[in-house]
Amino acid sequence: MLVQKYLRFPLKQILFLYYFSFKKNKFFLLFTLKKNYKYFLIPSFIKFQKHENQFVFSSIARNNSFLDTFVTFFIFWLKTNNKLFKKKLLIKGLGFRCFLSENKLNLCFKLGFSHVLFLSIPSNIINIIIDKTFIILESDDLLVLGNFCKKIKQLKLPDIYKGKGFSYKNQKLILKSIKKK
Repeated sequence: MLVQKYLRFPLKQILFLYYFSFKKNKFFLLFTLKKNYKYFLIPSFIKFQKHENQFVFSSIARNNSFLDTFVTFFIFWLKTNNKLFKKKLLIKGLGFRCFLSENKLNLCFKLGFSHVLFLSIPSNIINIIIDKTFIILESDDLLVLGNFCKKIKQLKLPDIYKGKGFSYKNQKLILKSIKKK
């Protein structure tokens, strides 16, 4: 029994769509979104067709829940790959500074050490805004953005007494009180 599911999605944001196979039963969808290429693996039990403004997924499996799960995951994947993600890191501390290097491929940090720390910027990071007290990073890939922000935070974790270091904008820090004599 062949179960079909129709999916309407605005294809204006998707510039090119290719459907190809590396091996016998492994099919991939290749999307060209803005500047990046995105791949999506289609399972062997799902067949794919593209009409003018809609996708048609059909399943050979007996259970309809496989097709429903696949389509909801595919919709989530398309929506997350079509928007920009933004994270804001706060810098707190006397003398802590961040700036771009001369070739604009590295972030440079002065964090109270005797040397300057360098972090290379991933290619998926689209926009960086640097101010005295915060850094705003924008990317179309949430995973790369989160990993890069984690690397920045690990350079100087927030102090437990005064909160000096890097923290996210809405992150609540629990500070210890200073011992009094």
